[in-house]
Amino acid sequence: MLKFQGRGIFFGNYFIPLPTDIYLSKKQNNYTMHIGKRIKEVLELQGHNVVWLASQISCERSNIYNMFKRDNIGVDLLQKVCCALGHDFFKELSNDLQATEGFSKK
Repeated sequence: MLKFQGRGIFFGNYFIPLPTDIYLSKKQNNYTMHIGKRIKEVLELQGHNVVWLASQISCERSNIYNMFKRDNIGVDLLQKVCCALGHDFFKELSNDLQATEGFSKK
């Protein structure tokens, strides 16, 4: 069983440390990335702030704070955030999906 704790994941008796804070939320017995928290992490790692991101994607900063709280966002908004930050969150989400229990490519 996979269990998130602090800066790593327990898999059975093994602890796997994570290099950065990867935020996971449990949905239907699967752990998935919390996209809002991940966007906030990348924004901070790049040295940008909420005002900067809001200006890049043409929205109010309150919308950015609300986005940080959400575990899912629309594709259009995520595309704008990817372009602004130069970071491919779609790839991270795809990798997360492929690691999901019961996922199989057809």
